[in-house]
Amino acid sequence: MNKQSLVKLNHIFPEKTGINKIGNLEIGGFDLSELVSEYGSPLYIYDEKTIRNCARSFLNEFKSKYNNIHVSYSSKAFINPALVKILNEENLGIDVVSGGELEVLIRSEFPMEKTNFHGNNKSEHELNKAVNSKGDLISPILPPEIKNYLIDIDGTIGDDIPNEEPWRMKDAEHYPDALEMINKWYDEGHVIYFFTSSTEDRREVTEEWLKKHGFQYHGILFGKPRGGNYHWIDNHVVRATRFNSKFTDLVVKTMDVQVFDD
Repeated sequence: MNKQSLVKLNHIFPEKTGINKIGNLEIGGFDLSELVSEYGSPLYIYDEKTIRNCARSFLNEFKSKYNNIHVSYSSKAFINPALVKILNEENLGIDVVSGGELEVLIRSEFPMEKTNFHGNNKSEHELNKAVNSKGDLISPILPPEIKNYLIDIDGTIGDDIPNEEPWRMKDAEHYPDALEMINKWYDEGHVIYFFTSSTEDRREVTEEWLKKHGFQYHGILFGKPRGGNYHWIDNHVVRATRFNSKFTDLVVKTMDVQVFDD
């Protein structure tokens, strides 16, 4: 393929598709010939930036014309845990038809309230995966040995970057011990969510920073209130740990805590 042909077909290729200096087709800076040499052929390549930008384009277009919209991706096109994570972060719903497609979403901890389970010929087993006996939507219930980690970003896993200086995030340093321990928890099957007082418009630079340093995680929550002195009230057991200077595996200690007088 030459550059003239590429220009004519540019509308069907992922973003940042081009011809490199040695005349090979590349996507997102990756030489396709080298990828085929490494992984074999046929090889399916999905460009994350293109997927995210398409998702945002659909959402923004519908939001500009309608209220209370819900945009869903059809999983029959392609689905795997990595794509589910991206779609969830971009606030898209997902259409599923089969129990297998539903299972991918459940194992990827995709919210059932954003899932459209449609089509006919559903087995009782498949329906029970999607709703409970009251007909309420089910979110995955984690086994007791799996922990839900909610981890601050600024000042906890890397340099503390205030909202007033967002340009510093790109070059912020990460904490190597935090990276090692968080990825260890992720590999053990625990759920990793980051939360930050950064606003939603800083999602892209935050995701790029996490990716650059190799952090493994399931999602990010933006807009955390600033100022500290947090109190998490829940009907489940909550364990809170303050980060000071050393990121390690958690150990058991006896501490005084504030509780309800009941």
